Amino acid sequence: MEQQRRRLGSLNSALTMCSSGDSSSLPRLKLGVMGLGAIGLDLVKLCGPGADDPALARVDIVAVLVQRPRSAQEREALGLPSSVHLTADVEEWFGAGPYDAVLEVAGHGAVRELGARVLGTGAQLLVTSVGAFADDSLL
Repeated sequence: MEQQRRRLGSLNSALTMCSSGDSSSLPRLKLGVMGLGAIGLDLVKLCGPGADDPALARVDIVAVLVQRPRSAQEREALGLPSSVHLTADVEEWFGAGPYDAVLEVAGHGAVRELGARVLGTGAQLLVTSVGAFADDSLL
């Protein structure tokens, strides 16, 4: 769990910056997530009303865009809360919004394919795949 907290330390800062003020007075943040690898999975487990960290406690994960659907058994084995909506359908994922912010943890291909559309919805886009910033077509 400590390793998860360290990995998400900078993310916590980024989420707090999505709104102004100290985290105890901030409204809930509706977050869409692209990807369910190690970082995405840690995030899903650590966010929500029961979180230890006040900034992460105010984050509601609305939906997670995944490459492939997960069975109930897989979700249970991963420790995913049943309230987290997983979908491999891009239109369904966008339809679950609107999001205040979208966190990309799926690789720079996701930024290339969906980044402009996410920004077009008015959501803030938090990019973790630094390779996206080396792609001239995205700048």
